[in-house]
Amino acid sequence: MTMNTQCIEFSLLDNARDSIVHAVDLLAYEGEMEPSTKYKRAILAVAHAIELLLKERLRRIHPSLIWENVDNFPDLGAKTVSLDKAITRLKRIGGLEFSEKDEKLIRSIKRTRNAIEHYSWSIASQEAEYIIGTSLSLAIFFSETHLRHTIMGYGEVTEGMFSDLLASNPHFAQAHSYRQSEEYKKHVKSKAECAFCKSLVESNQEACPKCGHWNLLIGDGWLEFDPDDDEPF
Repeated sequence: MTMNTQCIEFSLLDNARDSIVHAVDLLAYEGEMEPSTKYKRAILAVAHAIELLLKERLRRIHPSLIWENVDNFPDLGAKTVSLDKAITRLKRIGGLEFSEKDEKLIRSIKRTRNAIEHYSWSIASQEAEYIIGTSLSLAIFFSETHLRHTIMGYGEVTEGMFSDLLASNPHFAQAHSYRQSEEYKKHVKSKAECAFCKSLVESNQEACPKCGHWNLLIGDGWLEFDPDDDEPF
């Protein structure tokens, strides 16, 4: 008898999306879960998602960058990069820019997650909803902007889970509205992703200062070449 086996893949991006959707579901709908349990799970989920999204952006530059010590790549038993070092590498190697507020938010959600997991901790419901709402906004924006991955489909945005979250959490609604503004997006628009090394560089430069490849500027973005077509010198 032949058994059909199905290969199941768990990618960083898939896992991050699952955590985001779980947090949205917990926050958008009351359900029968105790508020303390709901808030705890939502905070842990969104903190987990942000960490994975940062690592996925590093992986796209080079897979070794998600290891704390790149010499250990690809040892699964070795420690992966810390959140602080992930931010540093994304800024120095990846060319990403984080606003001071976003960087503080990322570090704050990490500390809150650690407090929940390793210490005794208490929180007011309004504070919990602020933490989750603002952090979810950052996670969704980062995924769409830096990973070109939409967390919520059109139906979920217009009349499903996402729209319910906008209605139920004013902190998320306010943060989401601000991230859609030109004021917030202007520093993102000034850069484009190099088609070769995946770093963000100034779009007015012809040769990427990170890898030396030339990218042709077409409209608002760069024309992407296929790196596999490179001729070695």
